[in-house]
Amino acid sequence: MQKQYIDALSKNFEGLKGDGGNIVPSRNFGLTVDTAHIEELGFISKEQKPYLTPMMVWRLTKGGLEKKDLAILDVMVSNNWDRPIYFNPTSLSQINMDLSQYAIQEGMTSRLIPAKNPYPEKDYVNTEVAYENMLHKFGYRGLDNPKVYYNEDYRGFVQNHRSALNSLAQALIEESEAESARSIEVITKEGQVVDKKARAKETLDFSVAKMPDKAVPYDLTMTTTVELYFRLGERDKALGIAKILVDRAEEMINYLIGKNSGVTLELRKNMFIIGDLQRIMLENGEQELADQYEQMYQKHITDLGQGQ
Repeated sequence: MQKQYIDALSKNFEGLKGDGGNIVPSRNFGLTVDTAHIEELGFISKEQKPYLTPMMVWRLTKGGLEKKDLAILDVMVSNNWDRPIYFNPTSLSQINMDLSQYAIQEGMTSRLIPAKNPYPEKDYVNTEVAYENMLHKFGYRGLDNPKVYYNEDYRGFVQNHRSALNSLAQALIEESEAESARSIEVITKEGQVVDKKARAKETLDFSVAKMPDKAVPYDLTMTTTVELYFRLGERDKALGIAKILVDRAEEMINYLIGKNSGVTLELRKNMFIIGDLQRIMLENGEQELADQYEQMYQKHITDLGQGQ
């Protein structure tokens, strides 16, 4: 168990000492959770409450633990959930433990909670909190200004913002569909019915307005935006974004192949955009565009083979 391991390390337990460092006795870790205390704190939403667990269990992703991992383990043991523990999109993937199943998105960051994601193949999102944080509290200053230059590193942050808004919109759509199937209505504190599909559309429109292509060029996260617009019946918006993405990807691929750059990351990203949009068009009845994108993709594969 995690608590016993941290306690043993703090006491310099001889049995954990190895050559050049301490031994991790197991790839599996567990943390006992006082569920009554968690419910008193009140940060678990009613949607997550069925998945509140008395024992969190996760695995190491690498052969050992680094200082940053031990620091997180120590906080999890000593904090007793009295203060929130948050991860940004990159830090969660950089630790040597898989805590993703317990990290729920509440905005541009994810909060560690003792309630396991029931659908690990989908993003774990607290839609109520994330909606308020991302659309009404978070600042997007200057991201709609085409006169401001953003370097590649900063565009990476914008990509994270767009991805987070996509995740929120997708979760809202799926919750709406699930609630509709069960004839459930969600009511706000003011007594109003929550239209989650309308919120999903608002979220996508917000993303495009706050971070438009003219200021921060669209990136590969926008293929998901296209797909979500189709799910909401917003065909014209979906096709408009898709055209910008495909035209730009086609131009970049032709340039990279023409200068014999090889199979670079930039080439892979742009090939992915065309391939993903081909799938999206095919799944949404846009056969002509699906065929056109397929021909583009295959032509580039042929050109790459001839250039080797």
